Amino acid sequence: MIPVLLRAITLIAVLGLPASVLAYDSSWYRLGQWSGEYPGGFTMTETRTIELRDRPDPEEPRTIPCPFEKNATYHPWNQERVATQNLQFVSFTKSQEYVVQTYFEDDLLKQGTDKAIRITFNPGDRWHYLASLAEGQILLDYRGSQYIAGQSMFDHSAPLQGGGGAPERGYDEWMRLSCPGGAQGWLFMREVAAKPGFGPPNIVRYGMAADIAAPVR
Repeated sequence: MIPVLLRAITLIAVLGLPASVLAYDSSWYRLGQWSGEYPGGFTMTETRTIELRDRPDPEEPRTIPCPFEKNATYHPWNQERVATQNLQFVSFTKSQEYVVQTYFEDDLLKQGTDKAIRITFNPGDRWHYLASLAEGQILLDYRGSQYIAGQSMFDHSAPLQGGGGAPERGYDEWMRLSCPGGAQGWLFMREVAAKPGFGPPNIVRYGMAADIAAPVR
């Protein structure tokens, strides 16, 4: 059966939005969140000014200077900073079509509901992998409807274009933010992973992150 966690997942923006940038055509799925049980993010170890893009496209020039203050934590779990800088977290995942190899039944959560539906899959049935979520769950499209499912889908299926198992490539994360002064822009997370000044996110506990408090003098 699908874990209770999936009900929470449906409440945190798993709606896909049309990809409208040149780098991400209709073969990519746009998700209003980052994947994984522990989303990425960072805490600034020094104050730096980073140039952002006007839209989430790696080919777009970086033309928007934005200061990032030391000890600030940018993470989906840091609700205070999410609110103050209007942070938006978006991911693009390369969609992939799968064909069922063996008969099986599974309980899938239909998108937009809180009920699991038992679906019977037969050899030759096709479905599209759309995105990864948390706890090993995935978002998929089957016969025109979207569902949340587990890794068993991969155990009984194979990519239509060859290969095997779960997709490993084709995943980009972006963060949109409002900068001091009112400018807004997009940060491509892949580009800051190894930059000086960007450290691991300050996770207080599961589900909660925070800026690092300034020392009391």
